[in-house]
Amino acid sequence: MVLVAGVTFNIIFAWILVSVSLMIGTSKASTEGIPAKYIHGTESVVIEAVVPLSPADKAGLKAGQIFESVQGVRITKAGDVQAAIQSATSTVTVVTTDKGVLTTYVIVPDRKAIGVSLADVAAIRIPIIPAFIYGAQGTYNLTKQLGTGVLGFFGNLFVGDASWDQVSGPVGIAKVVGGAGKEGIVALLFISALISISLAIMNILPFPALDGGRIVIALIEGALRKRLNIKFVNSINTIGFILLITLMVVVTLKDIF
Repeated sequence: MVLVAGVTFNIIFAWILVSVSLMIGTSKASTEGIPAKYIHGTESVVIEAVVPLSPADKAGLKAGQIFESVQGVRITKAGDVQAAIQSATSTVTVVTTDKGVLTTYVIVPDRKAIGVSLADVAAIRIPIIPAFIYGAQGTYNLTKQLGTGVLGFFGNLFVGDASWDQVSGPVGIAKVVGGAGKEGIVALLFISALISISLAIMNILPFPALDGGRIVIALIEGALRKRLNIKFVNSINTIGFILLITLMVVVTLKDIF
């Protein structure tokens, strides 16, 4: 219970932050599963992710851009983008906006797809009780997405395919938090929730020196019904700590340079 307390509070804290942001009102939140009565203004379609080496990636599309039109037709739903791309005969003309700047792309689809993950977003404001319900749903989805990303990064790290652009150290986090602070309190709350969830996921990993590593040792000792050699346990934790510090130094240098 002690070993999982920190991770549990990180998730609860993120849930509170997400719920409060929904109560205050968000300008670009996913409308998936949200009743129409809580959606305000016009919906738009945002790029959540771009598949590496896909037609969209080669054309220059980036996560965070908002679709304005596809093939000259105004876009308000993710389904409209998919339908327009699938009906295209050769190339697809896409217009996106990013911080008020319009950009036009001409993309050649690959098997009726361009390689983007999309989400319908809009301004959302929810009363206090439903906000905590939808906040729990949002926190679960964020935890699932971040957990998949973290596991994918470490999996690729062991085979030498990891991209250091996927991680940030204290310097990178400070830059992100500073940028979010300029965009308003809701953006700052959301970034803080992401950091809290990321800390929970990192701490629960079964790696020496982390809470997850200590939990594994406790489970082994429970199964054996005896304590492991303290020198062995300390050595394992020391090695894990050195590896974590090395990773932090590498990531921090990447953020600086």
